[in-house]
Amino acid sequence: MTISPATLGAIHARFARGDPAGAWGELEPLVRSSTDPKALQLAGMIRRGLGDLSGARDWLERASAGGDGEALNMLGNVLGDLGEFAAADAAFARAGAATPGDPNPLINRGRLASRRGRHEEALAHLNRAVALAPRSVVASVALGNALRTSGDAEAAVTELTRARDLEPARTSTALHLGVTLTAAERPAEAIAVYDAAERAGERSPELSHNRAAARVALGELDAAEADYDRLTATFPGYLQGHNERARLIQEYGRNGDPFASFAALARQYPREATVWEAWTQAQIGFRRHADAAETAARGIAAAGASPALRLAQAIGQAESGKLADASAGF
Repeated sequence: MTISPATLGAIHARFARGDPAGAWGELEPLVRSSTDPKALQLAGMIRRGLGDLSGARDWLERASAGGDGEALNMLGNVLGDLGEFAAADAAFARAGAATPGDPNPLINRGRLASRRGRHEEALAHLNRAVALAPRSVVASVALGNALRTSGDAEAAVTELTRARDLEPARTSTALHLGVTLTAAERPAEAIAVYDAAERAGERSPELSHNRAAARVALGELDAAEADYDRLTATFPGYLQGHNERARLIQEYGRNGDPFASFAALARQYPREATVWEAWTQAQIGFRRHADAAETAARGIAAAGASPALRLAQAIGQAESGKLADASAGF
């Protein structure tokens, strides 16, 4: 059965709007008996968006059976998500053979190798990708990041600066360049890069977080704490910001409550168990066990007894000497 391009386009648009369940509801009865590679590929994409990686793999294996390069590339990404690294690399290699002018299989092979700690292999793939597509910002950023993780921060700065200059309007490149400048012990330059990206319209919790980290590296702790305060207020759902604010106050002996932003978040979303779970995990991480037990109890009362909250309460009780209470919780 062949599904019209217009129908597939409408379903893909629904998926892209953030409704994978609705998109799957439309596609599933059509694709069930289809042999159309584009329909099968879209099915794999949607199942991946729904978190069904095994299902995504099955659909993409069908889609790529005829050697379609795009489907093979997507299959490699899903296999990587599943931790099947050798199979993922093989899929990317087949994709590259099917589409020799496309840098994406090489980019994905490089990223996968870097993820596995195979730095020389990663750099070989990514240098080939950049040679194939010298004006590809994606390839250049991937090479810069691989250089950083291989330990060559200065070469990474050079490559990421080139990536930024290729497409100055693409402000997200500043995140990669800024992190790399900090790794190269050039945090003041990193802050300047973040500030410029923000003036150009980049608004993300990652930018705010990375700039605060650069300020810590410079020893500008007051400014870093102010950055974390703004970050947790502006992006309250970005839990790493709350964790890093707590770390700054706790580890540097700053005045104030390291967990105040978690408390504010819990007041805003009292019925969200994940908020209380993140708060208790931060307290346990800083060995504030009695506080973690108390916070877990409050979270259970407000949001219900999730397994993570029960475990946090028991750990907090056990580590603070209330062994009988902890035993009851396990």
